[in-house]
Amino acid sequence: MNTQLSYETAWRLRVSPRFGRVLVRRIRSTQIEDWLAELTHEGMSASKVIEAHGVHKRVLDRAVRDGAIALNPCARRGLPLPRPPQASRSGGGVSAVAWWLLLVSGVALAVVDWREHRLPTPLVAVAGIGIACVPRRCST
Repeated sequence: MNTQLSYETAWRLRVSPRFGRVLVRRIRSTQIEDWLAELTHEGMSASKVIEAHGVHKRVLDRAVRDGAIALNPCARRGLPLPRPPQASRSGGGVSAVAWWLLLVSGVALAVVDWREHRLPTPLVAVAGIGIACVPRRCST
């Protein structure tokens, strides 16, 4: 999905239902806090909550630039934004999948989780051109 489409979707599905008919001068930081908490409580992923907040913030930034409001209620520090999940560095679990395949301009890359497979170093194998890379060393 391209960026414009994802922003339009975030606006349509997450921001507009709550704030679409509210005058920007009537939106308060506490309403933003409540909205973010609701999205999180409803089980929305952290990345979708952050994206919706970002779309709303950019709209309200424009209102500030245009003089419609003095301060952006989405820009207040301390808003309860969830943290996106971090990939596990210790192995195990869904985020530490042993192999990822990525197709980049016709070249398949396989990244091995070296801890999970008890390899001495990380390994990236590029299929078709015979390059194996480990930290500080690549060979063909």
